Amino acid sequence: MPKLTHLPTFQSWYFIRNAILVCLLPIVALIYFYHFWGCFSLLIVPLVISLGYYKSRHMAFVIIPGGRYLFQSGRFWTNELYLIQQNKIQSVSYRQTIWMARKHLVHLSISIRHANSNHEVQIRYLPEKEARRIYNCYLNKSNT
Repeated sequence: MPKLTHLPTFQSWYFIRNAILVCLLPIVALIYFYHFWGCFSLLIVPLVISLGYYKSRHMAFVIIPGGRYLFQSGRFWTNELYLIQQNKIQSVSYRQTIWMARKHLVHLSISIRHANSNHEVQIRYLPEKEARRIYNCYLNKSNT
């Protein structure tokens, strides 16, 4: 098993923040409409924090010699591990917002052929240098 490159630990905050923002609206609505009973919805916050942390700690990748890529992502306390052959990759793209540009982070999306459909693997909050390395490996392999 090749050694995976994980995201830096401090980037866990981004995943936790996003998870909290998603559950914040329902929590506020429950507290507003059901006052006392709605306060029990605050018990969801530790659960959401643990989900965000799990997702951040299980986001990893490695480029394997021979035109293969290994990507790992965590979701709802499960690991998804993708071993992708170069010729199965349809496209590689990365996206960056204004705020991510200051921190030199990107979202990398790999679109792979899956039977008669398409499947997208996404690595979020990846350092820009690493995303460019993956992107350039894909470009160099596809040009040869």
